[in-house]
Amino acid sequence: MDRSMIDVASGGALMNKTPAAARHLISNMVSNTQQFGIKEAGPSWVVNEIGTINNLRLENQLAELSSLVRQLAVGKLQLIIATRVYGICTSVEHPTD
Repeated sequence: MDRSMIDVASGGALMNKTPAAARHLISNMVSNTQQFGIKEAGPSWVVNEIGTINNLRLENQLAELSSLVRQLAVGKLQLIIATRVYGICTSVEHPTD
């Protein structure tokens, strides 16, 4: 049961009730629920499934995205290596000190 539902049924905060009054209230709510049942939000048999085609499409998109990220990472690494400055003259033409 939801806490706010119990608070409403008790006419205020449940914590303000004595233990005996709280126990009596909750046992009445349980009895009513067992007798009348509870109202469900909607049919429980509705299931959202991802079809095989959608699943394959998602897998392909994920593979493409992974490939792009890998290419981006490799490109940045190559850019860092290419722009490394060597020696005193700060030229990337020759890697000598």
